[in-house]
Amino acid sequence: MFFLLLIVAFHVVSGSLPQPEGKKRRIELVRAEVTAHDDKINRFATRFLGDVRFSQNNVLLDCDSAYFYTDSNKVDAFGRVHIIQGDTLNLWGDHIKYDGNTRIAKVKGNVKLVNKSITLTTDELIFDLKANIGNYHTWGKIVDTANVLISKIGRYYSNEDLFFFKDSVKVTNKDFILTADTLKYNSKTERVFMVGPTHIVGTTKQGTLYSEKGWYDTRTNIAELYKASRIFGKEQSLQGDTIFYSRAAGTGRARSRVKLTDTTNHILITGRKGSYNEKTKIAFVTDSAIFMQFSKKDTLFLHADTLKSIPDLTKKVPLKKPAAPALVAKKSATAKIDSTKGNFAKKALADVLIAEKKDSSSVKKEMINISQTAGKKLLEATPLLKVLSDSAKIPAVSSIVTNANAAIQEVVRAVSDPGKPTGIIQPSKEMRLAVDSLQKAIISSAKTLNIKKIIPTGDSLLAAMDTARVHAKFTLHPKEKYPVKDSIRLGKDTLKSKDDQDKKIFMAYYHVRFFKKDLQGICDSLSYQMQDSVMRLYNDPVLWSEEHQISADKIEYRPHHPGPDIARMDNNGFIISREDSVKFNQISGKVLIGYIYNNALKNIEVNGNAITLYYLKNKDHYSGMNKLESSKINVYLLNSKIDSITFFPKPEGKTIPMKELTPEDAMLKGFIWRELERPKNRFDLMPLNEKRKKIAGPEKKPASKK
Repeated sequence: MFFLLLIVAFHVVSGSLPQPEGKKRRIELVRAEVTAHDDKINRFATRFLGDVRFSQNNVLLDCDSAYFYTDSNKVDAFGRVHIIQGDTLNLWGDHIKYDGNTRIAKVKGNVKLVNKSITLTTDELIFDLKANIGNYHTWGKIVDTANVLISKIGRYYSNEDLFFFKDSVKVTNKDFILTADTLKYNSKTERVFMVGPTHIVGTTKQGTLYSEKGWYDTRTNIAELYKASRIFGKEQSLQGDTIFYSRAAGTGRARSRVKLTDTTNHILITGRKGSYNEKTKIAFVTDSAIFMQFSKKDTLFLHADTLKSIPDLTKKVPLKKPAAPALVAKKSATAKIDSTKGNFAKKALADVLIAEKKDSSSVKKEMINISQTAGKKLLEATPLLKVLSDSAKIPAVSSIVTNANAAIQEVVRAVSDPGKPTGIIQPSKEMRLAVDSLQKAIISSAKTLNIKKIIPTGDSLLAAMDTARVHAKFTLHPKEKYPVKDSIRLGKDTLKSKDDQDKKIFMAYYHVRFFKKDLQGICDSLSYQMQDSVMRLYNDPVLWSEEHQISADKIEYRPHHPGPDIARMDNNGFIISREDSVKFNQISGKVLIGYIYNNALKNIEVNGNAITLYYLKNKDHYSGMNKLESSKINVYLLNSKIDSITFFPKPEGKTIPMKELTPEDAMLKGFIWRELERPKNRFDLMPLNEKRKKIAGPEKKPASKK
């Protein structure tokens, strides 16, 4: 009897004591307005109606009605079902099946879960109240303080404040919209973790971020991306294995296999380190940096220690096209006058004669204006006057036509008889230099060299020309055809749109080397202006084109359409043209301007301390060498060979026979043939370090003769 009472007492005490949290415990009914039981339906099921509440451990379950299964410790709850766990987690639904043994709740219909700062809504949710993990498979929506997240499949780890999303994931923020296939999200730190292909598109700022691995902080808009990462701007994109990005600052830094792409200008820059600023639109690429500009038929490749891209804020001002020097010296100073222009000259004379009939005191100013206007128009209408005005440096038009009647009459006489000298402009005697013994020797040498003309001439042909103000039509040698548009030059490319407004300046620093089929070069630093395709080379620059080597303290290369392209060499300009392995034609001067048609050098202007040295060739053998000096020299080339030369003033120099030629005579001061430094191809741009040597393999040597 004693033992029986002890056992009963033990059960009573143990049932009244609180049980450990991890231990299974039966669900208890807290309250209900109506209770119903029918053994015929289920002898273990009891129905409760009206303000029903159950409890288990720290979980409360409220509903309008429920079935409680005492044998299996389960509840089926209906109508305004609400589960409360602790102080933070609340779960609502239309219907909940709750298993008291596993503590898993299956919620259906208008499901809503609120925990701390997040709200989850879906149609169906399975929530483990023991592990605090929820799952949905029928689309879910999560809203927190800053973001709205949607996905087809999701899992919520409440203890870690972590979501795992799968299939059609979308995150909406005031600054961006994120789409992905797979994603992790920490609701406490509001940080997104990318575990698959992910796109982030800015809403307030243009730009897209892509990565397959990394994280993005939605509070600070800072990201670290680790796999296949790219940042797309409106015109540029930055790609790298690792990217550090700040949307607020607009900066992106990339490391390893960096690619900076400019889609507007068809440019790609590669390297190992790079950065890009969306606000300033300034980009850097360093460490094995390569610049590539693509066109239909050719590509420019350029290497430097550092490559930089900045927006070009300069405004392109339309410039008038002045008359340009001819590429071939004129045989006669007399130009043919078009009949229509001659008719205009007569009409201008008629205007002056009509003005004469008016009162002289009242029309003096008018006559002067008419005379000045007529004089200007006549200069435009008469090529002869235009040419002579430029070459002889005639005074201003107003001073030329002081006596309007005389001026007009002289012009009309020129129109009626163009071969007869006019009273306005007399041929200058200074333009005709006496032919002395040196000139005779030069002319004799020219015949041997097959040079058409060596002419001392006036200043106009040799005046230094601003390369930004070049006439579109130059006169070519009669044996050559007018050049067609070259699609592979550095100028406007056929791939570019006429409406392209995004212009940039690309700059290269230290150890610059570039290669193009028709042009190669080296220098210490370089700038390339996309607006007019001007390339400027600084600090010991050298250009190579065909057999020509061009060097100076500074070189400016400016393309024009349809031509010519212009290379301007400032200070210590030097051009070397190779005749053979030991013979080099040379031109030096203070300022050199080279005109290039269809990738071939056609004309060279030398201004200041001009010296030319070239070999005289008679068919298959060389007879001597000419060395001539003058203030200014103009050289015309045909098929890469000197065809004619003009001098101002009369040149000084000598002709040296080949048998008397010494090595000192064959080189001008500053001569250096730098062919070994010339890039051979696109792969010959970077220094040949140990890694490149390993990739290239053992050096190939010619087989020895046995």
